[in-house]
Amino acid sequence: MHYLLEYSPRFSLALALWPLASLVCTLPILAILYRRDGRLRFWSVACAYIVVFYLLGLACFTLYPLPSGNSGPGITYGVKPNLDFWLFARQIRSWNKSAIFELLANVALFVPFGFIVARGAGWGTVRSTLAGFAVSLLVETTQLTGVWHHYAYAYRTFDVDDLLANTTGAFVGWACAAVFTHFVPYRIEPEALEPTHSPSIVRRMVAFVLDMVLTWVVAMVFIVVAQYVLRHYLADWRHFARMMDLVSRWSFRAMLVFFEFLVPLAWKGRTLGGSFVRMSCETRPRRGLLRVVFFVVRLAVFYLVVKFPAYALAALLVWWVVFRAMPYDMLPASRELEPEQG
Repeated sequence: MHYLLEYSPRFSLALALWPLASLVCTLPILAILYRRDGRLRFWSVACAYIVVFYLLGLACFTLYPLPSGNSGPGITYGVKPNLDFWLFARQIRSWNKSAIFELLANVALFVPFGFIVARGAGWGTVRSTLAGFAVSLLVETTQLTGVWHHYAYAYRTFDVDDLLANTTGAFVGWACAAVFTHFVPYRIEPEALEPTHSPSIVRRMVAFVLDMVLTWVVAMVFIVVAQYVLRHYLADWRHFARMMDLVSRWSFRAMLVFFEFLVPLAWKGRTLGGSFVRMSCETRPRRGLLRVVFFVVRLAVFYLVVKFPAYALAALLVWWVVFRAMPYDMLPASRELEPEQG
């Protein structure tokens, strides 16, 4: 019970940071799941949240509680490491219940890790076990170095028994994943590998966010490069400021046109984010001017989302609930490309 009381504040911290961590970390995980499965299942979303929670809890176990005040471990003195591999054996022989519970808890702590890398990444016995050892070594080294010399001394115990127990836990997790996969094999449906022309609202959102992140990153790189170049070629500070203001205002718009208009126009309706989640934004076959108009309207909708995110997203959500499509999807298809009704 003392062991649980000691670690409960770290679990509380993980729980408190859960919404922010899930918001930041779950979207890339969902994108990867879309890429792998071609769809997003309820259990996939649930497992993504569980993985985020587990990793956050593992980080809390590693770092917290942090040293505080003007004295104490990590500030005025360090915690001596345990390098005795056989300490746990002597504790078990003497039936030290607290030590036995701590040993089992350290094994259990890395069972989910072994299961995740085995089931999620498809790693075998050796890779899963070595990955558990590597992560555990990183954890113990972080404790030994006082978070890589952020603190003057070690404030947590570097314990080789923990290293052994964590590695064992990763192996047990791999074994559990192997048994689970035997009874619940993972299957990829062949049609899921092909890009869909009827994407769901969630898939559209994931693709949109990925495209916006890419657009923003490329625009920022362009701004930084432009700033470096203009600073060397424009001696007049006011002229430099005007040019940078122009570059800052138009770089994102230019990248938005490139990634959301030119790329899908030339690439069968797929943006880079859409390609990652295997979707095309062209829900109907169009050709020539009608196809160009479709992408212009789509670009205008996206610009409104960027300019007025709250209002535009709310309006699009209502539109989707009513029509099960985006406004630009309502544009007619080319008649000669419409499938024949028989």
